[in-house]
Amino acid sequence: EIVMGGESDNLIFVMDGVNCLDSVLHRFAFIHTLSSDLQLHVESTGVQDQINDVHKLKGKVSKLCLRLLGREWHAETKFNKGNIGKLVSLYLEHSYQPCDTNASSNNFNANKWGRIPALSKIVDDILCELPNTNGCKGPVESFPTCCYTSFGCYFSAALSMLPRELNALFDSVLVASHSCVQSSLTVLERLVILLKLLFDLTKENPRLAKRPFLLMQLKAGTKFMEKFVQRVVPFLEVHFESYEQSVMAIIQCTQQVTRQLNVIISHGKREKDTQLAKEGPRVRKICETFIHKMKRLMRKNGVLDAFWGGNLKSKHIDGSLVEDIITCETEERSDEVSDEESSSEESDTESEDETNIH
Repeated sequence: EIVMGGESDNLIFVMDGVNCLDSVLHRFAFIHTLSSDLQLHVESTGVQDQINDVHKLKGKVSKLCLRLLGREWHAETKFNKGNIGKLVSLYLEHSYQPCDTNASSNNFNANKWGRIPALSKIVDDILCELPNTNGCKGPVESFPTCCYTSFGCYFSAALSMLPRELNALFDSVLVASHSCVQSSLTVLERLVILLKLLFDLTKENPRLAKRPFLLMQLKAGTKFMEKFVQRVVPFLEVHFESYEQSVMAIIQCTQQVTRQLNVIISHGKREKDTQLAKEGPRVRKICETFIHKMKRLMRKNGVLDAFWGGNLKSKHIDGSLVEDIITCETEERSDEVSDEESSSEESDTESEDETNIH
């Protein structure tokens, strides 16, 4: 109640309490981890009780942050990363729920695994509601702290959590269990869908397609794809034959993400935006690697016809075609740009834009 501030609408005062609680929680979790590593608690029952206590305390902090995000604050309150951004991050961070590997695939609910319930809350119930307000100005009816000013706080926290959650999935007992392959694929598909929904926000709403948000997408999307290629692709290769339909659904959704990554890079190049263009080499590299690995996977399983080749097209952020192509682009290039760089850039673009998985 002290942290909630009673009837106070002073967010600064409340954040002092939240930060204090977060510090206490970190100390508590650290002490538990240290005692476990030093084997100070021999009885497994006692250790499990401590683990449950940590999860309960984290759950309480997570729910507290969600309630604070749903409150109305003083009209002159300034929303920023230090308050709203911190609350969203803590809500997601401490919302983790251990999975039940004993549940059958028919009874397994991917929407209740790990941090997916909290991520779904932020993406489906809050961020995706902002475009329904006048000019994306907000606020979202059920969460007054979500408006155009605070969009980046919500957006950044959700984007940053997805690569981490992908890692957490492949570190979990769910993926390690041979009896939970379908459940693992279901969770994986849900994570990819959440990432696509976040990408669609800037794609479908011009007011949100601003450099800071696009840059967030590039950085988080690239991290996600790097983890995907490193950890997910080998898993898909092993289980493709037995779970072809589920694997194909994941690949198709993932390709929509990689395509939009390339669209943002092309946009940055047309707009001569150095910050977006700076992410270009890393984006092109991971997108090309993804396509090559998918081709190899499908060739190995005799479904290479799932790839479709088309003409290279330049698109705006919203997916519409760029009508006025700059024909003098080659002339404007500096003589110092090597043939190798030009060749690599063209190859990388074709690998993504001219290839479609269906």
